[in-house]
Amino acid sequence: MADARCLTFHQASARPLLTALPAPYRTAPGTTVRIRLRKDPYEAEGIPRHTDDERLIQLVRRLVLENAVPIRAWEPGAAQPETLQPFTLADGTPEDVFDRLYPSLADT
Repeated sequence: MADARCLTFHQASARPLLTALPAPYRTAPGTTVRIRLRKDPYEAEGIPRHTDDERLIQLVRRLVLENAVPIRAWEPGAAQPETLQPFTLADGTPEDVFDRLYPSLADT
């Protein structure tokens, strides 16, 4: 698909990089995001340590400022995914915009 994009995370404290999908890759119609982690996120130095409660959905909320589609995050052992509903900075309440721009961090 000509409009396919690749979202790359380099570290939990930096915003992800969105680029065009490399030419040899093919995608199905629709929006699908798969994240492959190089390390177990629940290790002592895992990425959820940057969140208040060590849940992946909190990390997603911290890294994604705006989303046009719902984002689901499955926690290990969870019966259902948690969902981050569509959100835009222009339409969010002042409190929600502040929380997206300045998420609280876990004490590290």
